[in-house]
Amino acid sequence: MNTSSGVVSGAFVLITGLWYLALPNMVACEDMQTGEVLQGCVEVMTPLITYFCATPPLVLAVFFHTLKHGERSAVQLQTIPIDAEGRAVLSPDAPATNEQIPLEAYVAWGVTIGGFSMAGAFSLSFIVGVFLALPLLLLSGMAMGSSGNSDVGWLVNIYEVLFFVMRAGFWLFAVSATAKVVLDRGQNLRDESPRRPTKIMASCPSCGAKLKFPIDYSGQVQCPSCEHVFVVSKG
Repeated sequence: MNTSSGVVSGAFVLITGLWYLALPNMVACEDMQTGEVLQGCVEVMTPLITYFCATPPLVLAVFFHTLKHGERSAVQLQTIPIDAEGRAVLSPDAPATNEQIPLEAYVAWGVTIGGFSMAGAFSLSFIVGVFLALPLLLLSGMAMGSSGNSDVGWLVNIYEVLFFVMRAGFWLFAVSATAKVVLDRGQNLRDESPRRPTKIMASCPSCGAKLKFPIDYSGQVQCPSCEHVFVVSKG
């Protein structure tokens, strides 16, 4: 189920990415009579079409994929027995905890950071546009263009930073998502390959204690409980 949802959300990202690349090129900025490209139209319409029509579907696709396949901090609870004095009792057979973070976790974090960075930067740019840029443009128009370029320079800088974060977030997301697909595919192939058990269990003929030894071992085995010696055969 997780694999199928990953294919669907990944295909959604791919389709919206192609839409993002193709839509700005569909803008007709040519003179109907001469066929000359109108540079003013290109400078105004292309960014507007890209921002309002091409970018939102891509952001939504990236955000959806991030929610489905980004890193999730899983909380694992383990019950530890307590003795009569309130002290924790650990079994000598308890497995050692591996603190090494697998590569898959780093890749998943890359998907999460990239996806949320892109979506957050786009959302913030929209908020800045609605509450700062649009009112400023209206005030500038009412003042008959008295505001100079220096008056909106800080606003341009904000948008440059936000657009940079969006691009960087998308590429981090794209690289991490691709690496995650490759790693998940490799893990699925390893899980599907047949595995032979490395150890088998046998009961001591004397006391009945359960003993483990390598599956390929043949020869004498001494029971650690009763010290009885018996012979096992290979396989």
